[in-house]
Amino acid sequence: MERVDQRGNEALARENRELKLKIEKLERENRDLRRSLYDVNMRLVPAKPSSKGNYFDVGAMLAADNSAQPAPSEALSPSTDGRQFAWVAELKGHAGPVYCVQYSPCGRFLLSGSFDKTARLWDAIQQREISVLGAHSMPVADLSWHLDSKHVATGSLDGTVRLWQTDVGLTSEHACDGMVQVVAYVPTEPHVCLAGTSRGTVAVIDPRQERAALAIRNDCMVTSLYPYRGDRFFISGDAHGHIKTWDLRQEQSIEVVNNGPKPSPVAHITVSRGQNYFEEGRFMAVNGYDSVLRVFDRGGMPPTSRLEFHRSVQGHTVQNWPIRSNFFHGAEHQLSSKLVLPRDPGSDAAAGEADQTSDQPVSVDSSLLLASGSADHNVFLYDVGGREESSGPLQVLSGHHDRVYGVHFHPKEPFLASCSADATVRLWSAKFKGSVPLASS
Repeated sequence: MERVDQRGNEALARENRELKLKIEKLERENRDLRRSLYDVNMRLVPAKPSSKGNYFDVGAMLAADNSAQPAPSEALSPSTDGRQFAWVAELKGHAGPVYCVQYSPCGRFLLSGSFDKTARLWDAIQQREISVLGAHSMPVADLSWHLDSKHVATGSLDGTVRLWQTDVGLTSEHACDGMVQVVAYVPTEPHVCLAGTSRGTVAVIDPRQERAALAIRNDCMVTSLYPYRGDRFFISGDAHGHIKTWDLRQEQSIEVVNNGPKPSPVAHITVSRGQNYFEEGRFMAVNGYDSVLRVFDRGGMPPTSRLEFHRSVQGHTVQNWPIRSNFFHGAEHQLSSKLVLPRDPGSDAAAGEADQTSDQPVSVDSSLLLASGSADHNVFLYDVGGREESSGPLQVLSGHHDRVYGVHFHPKEPFLASCSADATVRLWSAKFKGSVPLASS
């Protein structure tokens, strides 16, 4: 009888193993099918022709209207929570999903990159298209402004990085080892940018050098990059869920931090702004493919100070898409406020603080906000700088009709740009409202 039971248990265990293998095979086939459909979609989307020139004079535009401000339809009514955002405008022009968007450091312009193989420059104030940068042969995966708001880098799945000057046009083209996933200018050097690829390389591109770009090897695909405010260090995120700090001079990593207890592949890394463009931001957020957005404290002197986990927020969904996030650091937000841990809600001190602050208006200028795109067609806003213990969103912005791939805040004002697979860029504000209803949590 015992032998019969043993044989039965062995047969059951064998069936379970076979079922598990079948499930894993189906999951692999599903991932492969997604990649195939993605690749077909990318190749079939044509680049939209444009009769506009591929350059414009940033200096002349800024000089002509240095005091111009966005002109949304209606101001928001007074509220005790000034962190609430509302829709302002929609920018149309791309012929395919929009993968990335960034405000220029001067705040006047927007740059968006699309699966239609183009990057487009927009006047964020007049909310109109200025120029089309259309030299790539495959989708534009990422883009970067230099601090001078005159130099632009675009990276594409065609394996190239193209450098542009807004008043000249395309200035140089650089081939990389693999499909370019991310590109980032070194802030203090207008001629140098970094590019991360699907083959695990970080290319250091300097068009002034006659030799090929320096290639630093990682052990897997590089999905995100953040160059320090100098010319020596940078941070990378990768498909193994590792966050690495690199020394360019030594060409090797000097610190490795896991994205979560069981490292989740990194979709995107963003760093809060410092008090000026040459000062390092205090906080770093890492969007993982496990749909968790983790916030790290970089300390007072990165990279000397050690990276420490601070908190995580959830609500948005990633679903195997490269979803991006971005910080808004209000001018009045105090860095030290983060260092005071939330009190026990039942304590006398907490009750006293609640009595003192419950009637006080909450200003966006005194907040540290974190926005993220999401696969569920929404934009998620989180407050990560105060005492709130909740890991849920502060607000959910609805209006896009497909996945929201990326978001980016204005460098100074509470304006937010979001880009989507619905081929549009949307603009949002914490001070003005339009006609699209909001879904708040």
